[in-house]
Amino acid sequence: MKNLGNTILASCGLAAAILASTTLSVTSTPVETEGYALLGHSLGTGEREFRIKNDFADPTANDNNLPHVDYPGASGAVMAIWKGCVEWASRNHGTGGGDGTGNVIGSGGANFDPSYQGTTSSTTNFGNIHRTISGSSGSTLAYQQGGSFGWNIRYYEGWTWNDGPNTISGNHTDIQGVATHEFGHALGLSHSSTSGATMYPSISGTGTSSRSIHPDDIAGLQAIYGAMSATKPAIFNLSGSTEIGQTLIINGNNFTSTNNEVWFTKSNSNGTATKVTGVPSPSGTQISVTIPSNVQDGDVLVRRNQTGNSSISNPWPIDIDTGSGNPPVPTGVTPATGPNAGYTVVEIAGVGFGGTNSVQFDGVPAISFSVINEGLIEAVTPPGTLNQVADIRIEDNDGVGLINDVYTYGFNQMVDIDAISPASGSSTGGDLVTITGPNLVPIFNVQFNGVLADNLTIISATEIEVVTPAGAPGFADVTVQGFGTDTLVGAYEFIGGGQFVNIGPGTPGLTGTPVLMGIGDLTPNGGGATLSVSNVAPSAAGVWFISLTEAFVPFLGGTLYPFPILLEVPVAVDGGGNLNIPLSIPLDAAGLDVVCQMWFADAASPSGIGSGTNGLRLEIP
Repeated sequence: MKNLGNTILASCGLAAAILASTTLSVTSTPVETEGYALLGHSLGTGEREFRIKNDFADPTANDNNLPHVDYPGASGAVMAIWKGCVEWASRNHGTGGGDGTGNVIGSGGANFDPSYQGTTSSTTNFGNIHRTISGSSGSTLAYQQGGSFGWNIRYYEGWTWNDGPNTISGNHTDIQGVATHEFGHALGLSHSSTSGATMYPSISGTGTSSRSIHPDDIAGLQAIYGAMSATKPAIFNLSGSTEIGQTLIINGNNFTSTNNEVWFTKSNSNGTATKVTGVPSPSGTQISVTIPSNVQDGDVLVRRNQTGNSSISNPWPIDIDTGSGNPPVPTGVTPATGPNAGYTVVEIAGVGFGGTNSVQFDGVPAISFSVINEGLIEAVTPPGTLNQVADIRIEDNDGVGLINDVYTYGFNQMVDIDAISPASGSSTGGDLVTITGPNLVPIFNVQFNGVLADNLTIISATEIEVVTPAGAPGFADVTVQGFGTDTLVGAYEFIGGGQFVNIGPGTPGLTGTPVLMGIGDLTPNGGGATLSVSNVAPSAAGVWFISLTEAFVPFLGGTLYPFPILLEVPVAVDGGGNLNIPLSIPLDAAGLDVVCQMWFADAASPSGIGSGTNGLRLEIP
């Protein structure tokens, strides 16, 4: 995560112990530590795969269309992010070329290697996916969430992104450099105090200097995963055939004689590599494997017959040949019509779908698609226009299949919601919530008591995600606006920061025992809170006792809770025996517990002098 200017600032990744993103605003002078620092998590062998959702809108983010042997089938932002991730690999990625500035890609020298799993339309949280996020967040370019359980890397669209591969200039931001830094956080690295390190919290210029990891970054990586073991398997080159169904020969060393696994980049990957298991290597230096059908251009890795970080080889690029004579041929779609808002799940029938890498409706990519088998694709329609009759185009490496005028975009349905989860959160806002219902597209905005929510993300026609705005403590109406409007009355509760705790009973008087209560937000500089007093003798005068400690001291036939007393404030109730006192919590009160109690003149009390409220502790966050 880095920002532009003469100095580009970076932010920290997420500590593995919590499911929350970390966005650190760094001043012009970062806090110094001794070189690299660690976040406390590592990626297990089941979290090495990564995918890319290429939704970068800037033309300069996808204008590198020059093929490169080390990144087969990739271009633009996808190639740039792929480079940023494999820079951390144990060995050179293929030839090690492609950087455009002379750096060798693949420099980690540790027992860590990633597995590229292609592109995706998925927005699954903690699915090991790189994707954009709308808008901007101050000086933040990108951020990482998650850890050993899975992670996200998000790039703010408010910046001008550039895919390189050569040095870039102007107000552009280098995708490859930022991807290298953020993937370092995913691996478990925090920021480094070593100037010039990729994980240093600030970089100069556009970020191209962060493409190549520094010796301090390597030391941090090795501190997490260990220096590359002498027994770690290695791939040196490929020979044989790269055609599906034919024999690929992997040349290297340290393979086990039996039960090796060969990992490929899966077609339309769900984030898990296609794995051929039980593969022998009698020599330990060569593996022969038949390339399975559900793979695509990407990387191949070998896992030897053992566990742990040192069991997986470096990734080696492979350009898969799907052969000839089996292009996709779509024959029909069910259903054949749907709302022009899109997000309709359809089934496309035909033949030759095994290697499908693109599904389009009148040239617009499907929101997502999944190849069920050679004759069936499940796809989610993109938005269209009313009465548009769309062609469906299916593409793979063998060719293109087209069926004309087969899907009709009709009228939209009214938006209809029925649930929000979770149904409560902080009054300061910033909580991710999911809203579901029979129909949620098209949708323009979501409001909480009339205040717009942030980061609206459509998951499906029946599910959306938003980030809550700040709101006054209490229940809020949730309203969605799209084709029509729908409201869930009082469906979401904003919970004030801090809490009010009753710590002991009061002393009765003329009208019974006075009651002291609190409601609202105790967060410093937050929404504010209110103390209320009731059940006091009419128009009685009294004293509000305040302390930072809690005691149980005998007093006027009852108990005094705030002791020693810090403040004494004169108060008086109205003719109904009630009083409301608004509170505004200053910043310097953060973390304090404040103990309160009020006593009022009341001849009917046991002491014949006064009645007292219960004790109340204000726990300020």
